[in-house]
Amino acid sequence: MAQDLSRISRPALTSPTGFVEFPPAGAKRRGIGAWCREIYRRSCLRPKNLLDPASGVGQHILIPCYYTLRLAFFTLRNWNAVYRLRGVTLSRQLSAQWLLMHRYRTDPSIYYSSQLYELPNGVAAGDDYVGRDEIKNGLMKQLHWLQPKIYGRRVSLGNKHAFTLHCKAAGLPVADIIGVVAAGKWSFSSSGDEESDFRSLDRDIFIKPVQARGARGVEWFTWLGEDLYCNRHGRELSRADVIHHITSRSMREPLLVQPKLTNHPDIADMAQDSLMVFRVFTCLDDRQRPHITHAMLRILGKLEPRWQQKVEYAARVDLASGRLDQLCDDHHFAPDAWWDRHPETSAPVAGRLIAQWPQIATLAEAGHRVLIDRTVIGWDIALTAEGPVIIEGNAYPDTHFLQRVHRQMIGESPLAPLLSQHLARLGNHAGFNLPPRMGTRSPA
Repeated sequence: MAQDLSRISRPALTSPTGFVEFPPAGAKRRGIGAWCREIYRRSCLRPKNLLDPASGVGQHILIPCYYTLRLAFFTLRNWNAVYRLRGVTLSRQLSAQWLLMHRYRTDPSIYYSSQLYELPNGVAAGDDYVGRDEIKNGLMKQLHWLQPKIYGRRVSLGNKHAFTLHCKAAGLPVADIIGVVAAGKWSFSSSGDEESDFRSLDRDIFIKPVQARGARGVEWFTWLGEDLYCNRHGRELSRADVIHHITSRSMREPLLVQPKLTNHPDIADMAQDSLMVFRVFTCLDDRQRPHITHAMLRILGKLEPRWQQKVEYAARVDLASGRLDQLCDDHHFAPDAWWDRHPETSAPVAGRLIAQWPQIATLAEAGHRVLIDRTVIGWDIALTAEGPVIIEGNAYPDTHFLQRVHRQMIGESPLAPLLSQHLARLGNHAGFNLPPRMGTRSPA
């Protein structure tokens, strides 16, 4: 599956990029997170009714109530560990989260998830936090809107079928498609009679909704031979049962049927049944060139039946060397909830070298050159025995867990200077002048 990706270039743009310089020389700077929230409130919020979170009631009552509930939930779960291990009193923890809510107008749970109690600048780091609320609810859509529709319309990254076909047409290594099943009807990628089409299922197969986020609705069947399969829970099924099951599911939503990929032997000991992916963030610069700003190895516990848990594990990938940092998860936020070895498989993680990292990085950049109608993309790339393979591209990638894994706010990361220029363009297009206090910090 190894391919020469150096020949894959971006399509020609049909309009100028229109970058503007910001902030003015000598202006006082604040974090990129504050800037994101300012633009989000000014240009992205379009209330549909009185109770919409974008309305005045939503902004001043509903969202503060939601944040208060999160403050209570995460404090109950984490305050004692922070007090025992770091000596931070409950009153200090509560006051810090209150400041995050009211001064920085952001999610108070980052006090625990990003361990602000250990940072020299404490809650002031909230200025550099870029939250999932603004990214997923309008800001990222506005940023993508700045890019010209070079294919006539934007390529749907949410439609897994359309995305896969687009990547294949561009020559990118991507997971193959056996067929699509919608409303009980099978459409196979191969051409042949009905018997040979269904015989293409005689292998390990992976099923996921055509339109879905994350790992919702995924399942797989292991081929045992002689028309027998085993599902993810260890139950044996006949080929007819599997076909009937998939056909029935397709009456509710279209499904994509693909070969089940397996992890490269070099990393296979960090998972058991699931396919791990590298989440790689790429962002365009002012010359429309993609740059990698973050990367982490992701392991989904909910796809591991024997682990009986729903947490997501991740470890930061050093962009220069390809070495993994310590492992953490998205549930346990105690100060010591970082592991050198995988807590479920005992496989070594911290310091582990991903020898194929240069190929993974090259593939992410090549993918963004093809999908240049998006400003920022979060790539999910699997490392298989045949090499790196694109699984998905995320137009609205989660930034909350990313900042925990990297132990760094986006405003202090390599994404900040790139994102600031796109936000300046957005402010320019929206027709308002950004306050001179908004700006970016230099990456740490």
